[in-house]
Amino acid sequence: MHYRVTFTYFRTNSFRVSCVHTRTPFTHAIAIHNITHYQIFLDTPGIVDQHEPHRRYYEPLATRAWEAVDSADAVVLVVDSVKRFDHNLEHVLKKLGSYPCKKFLVLNKIDLITSPHIEAKAATTERTALAILPFDKIFRISALNHIGLDDVKTSLFGVATKGDWQFAPTTKTDLPLLRRCEEIIREKVFQQLHREIPYQVAQRNMGWTILPNGDLRIDQTLLVAREQHKTIIRHRLKSITFQAIPELEQLTQRHVHLFLNPKVDEHTVDYVD
Repeated sequence: MHYRVTFTYFRTNSFRVSCVHTRTPFTHAIAIHNITHYQIFLDTPGIVDQHEPHRRYYEPLATRAWEAVDSADAVVLVVDSVKRFDHNLEHVLKKLGSYPCKKFLVLNKIDLITSPHIEAKAATTERTALAILPFDKIFRISALNHIGLDDVKTSLFGVATKGDWQFAPTTKTDLPLLRRCEEIIREKVFQQLHREIPYQVAQRNMGWTILPNGDLRIDQTLLVAREQHKTIIRHRLKSITFQAIPELEQLTQRHVHLFLNPKVDEHTVDYVD
C-alpha cells in the first residue's frame, strides 16, 4: 500500500526532480515525487499575484496548482517567513480555506531570521495567516539547511490515506527523461536572462538522438517573440550550454551534445506552458 499526499514542493532529500530558481513560480507541470516508498508528492507551480505583469504566463500555472488541491489528502502552503504579508498571500489563504483537506503551514527560511526586526516581521506573517486560516499544524523550517523537514514528512504520513500502489517503489518521478532534461535547460535560461525575457521563451524539442558511439545529441529551439530577444539569447547560448551539459550528462549517464537554436515567432507567448 502507499500513501498519497499532495503539497507545494520544497526539497526533502538529495534527489532533485524539478529545477528551481529565484524567479517564481518556476515549476510548470505537476510532477510526482516518490520521496519514500510510502508517500507520493505532487510538485505544483507557485501561485503569484493575479495582477502580476506576466499574468498571461502565470494564470494556467495557478489553475494547475488549484486542480492538484482537489485530489489532496493534505496541502502544505510554503511561505517565505521573512517576507512581508501581502494581498496575494491573503488571496491564497482565503481560497485554500474552501478546500476540505488537511492544511499545513510551512514557514521557510528561518535561517534568515537574524535580527529582532526580521523576527517581528516573521511573527506578523504567521499571526496574520493564522487569523485568516486556522491550519492543522505549523512548521518552521530551513529547506536550505534541511532543518525541520523530517517533521513535515512525518506529519504528512500521519494524515495520508491508504491507496493502491501507482508506481514502483524505486520510481522517483513520473516526468520522462526528455522533460527532465528540458527542465535543466530552462533553469539555465532563467539564470542567464533577465527581466521579462525568460517568461517569453518557449522550448521546442527538435531532436533526441543516440549517436553510434553512445553519445546523446539534444536539439532544442528556443522560441521568442522579438528579434532583440533572439539576439540577447544568442549572445548567452555558450553560457547556457556550458552550464547545462554537466547536469544533463549526470542525469542521462551519457556524453551530451547540446544544440540550442533561438528563433523568432510572434506567437511565442501562446506556446509557453
